[in-house]
Formats: sequence, C-alpha cells, structure tokens
Amino acid sequence: QLYRLVIAHRIWPAVFCNVRDYFPDWLSASSFAHLKALYLANLEQNQHTFVLCGKILRDCREQTIEMRVLKGLPLAFNLYADIAKRHSNDIDLVIKERDLEAVDLILTAAGFQCPEFDRLSKKQKQIYWAGCKDITYRDKAGTMIELHVRLSTINVKAIDRYYQGLFDSTCVDKLAQLELIYLCFHGTQTLFHRLKWLTDIALYLESESPTFRRKLIEVALETGAMRALSVSWVLAGQLFDVAIPQAIA
Repeated sequence: QLYRLVIAHRIWPAVFCNVRDYFPDWLSASSFAHLKALYLANLEQNQHTFVLCGKILRDCREQTIEMRVLKGLPLAFNLYADIAKRHSNDIDLVIKERDLEAVDLILTAAGFQCPEFDRLSKKQKQIYWAGCKDITYRDKAGTMIELHVRLSTINVKAIDRYYQGLFDSTCVDKLAQLELIYLCFHGTQTLFHRLKWLTDIALYLESESPTFRRKLIEVALETGAMRALSVSWVLAGQLFDVAIPQAIA
C-alpha cells in the first residue's frame, strides 16, 4: 500500500534516492527495481527537458520574446539540487499573450504540435483565452508543453503579482516569496492530491532564512494569500515537521 502511494503521489525519485542511500532493506527487491526504473526514466526525461528548454529559450531570445520556465527544472535545481530527484510530467512555459503566434511557430519548428491552435478561428481563440490560462503542445516522443499566458483562471492578487514579477525586474526582491505563494495556491486548488506539491513547499520553507519567512508572511498578508499559505504551512508542519510560526498558527 505504501509503495502504491509513493507512485500515486509522484514522489518516487526522491523516495528512491533515500531508500537507496539510507534504507536499502525497506522495500522488496521487485518494488526497489521498479522504483529504480522509474527514477532512471525520470532522469532521462529531465535531461531531455533541460536540453529542449535551452533550445526553445534561445530561439525566443533571438526574436526578443520573453519566456520563463515555471516549476519543473528550476524547482528541481533550487530545492533538490538535482534534476533527477523531482518528477516532472511536462514543461510549463510562461509568455505574454501578445507573443502567442510567434511562440507557436517556434514550438512547431521544434517538432511540437497543437492542433487546437490552428483549428480555432481568431474569434474562437479570443473566447478560449478569456477563460483558459494555457494550451498544450506535444511532440512525437510524447513530451508535453503547457504554454501559459496567465497562471490562474481567476483573479488572485498574489498570482497576478507573481506573473508580473516574472517579467518585471522591479519585483525581483519579492519574486521568491511570490513563487512560494503560487506553489501554495496551486496545491490548495488541487486539494494537495499529490504529496509532490507539499514536498516542494516544505523544502522551500526549510531552505530559506527566518528573514525570508517573515517577508513571506508580509507578502501573503499584502496580497490576501494568507489562507493558501497557512493551509500549506500547517500541512507541511504535520507531515514534515516544518516549524510553524505564530502568525501562521
């Protein structure tokens, strides 16, 4: 049962590394072998993603298109210090809506397809983007890209501020706090149905300084995000023993 939960919650890369290094007798030989196979597949996929993202970002830069990578590899580097230790099922790219047509050509040239993009009329695209935040591309290998022009389908001050901060250097001092609040919001919106999200948040909270955590609460209060932050922080405390400050309690 525990093994099945590790798979369902998409935390097998980190679990495999911990079992391999510290608890070699914790799993049966067959379960360990399966975890290892998943870990190696994740490593190969993330290495492919790293190269692919680099090419797409360079192609965008050549056309002076601003693009950012969301979650995925940046989180793996910053929180796990190893791109193989965090599972990633797709590539989340963030652009400005005005660059959609140009980025579509770049992704198509890179071997990605999005039939919906060409199938919809101009009016239909306007309707689509009025209620949706991203559109999905796939290549022949099955690699999936979610191309975002916003980070939420509803107005959330903290998330809107984070999106702006991705492209605005004046927000750089608060960008890390806004990123963590975005992860909390994302987790609460999905009811934390995967421990992967809460693991990210717990690692983020533990890796930062007390000053960062104080500023994090200030930004959450300022942007009306205390509920998402508090729920996430308390859950991280219950499951991972992350210290809970009085303001959150």
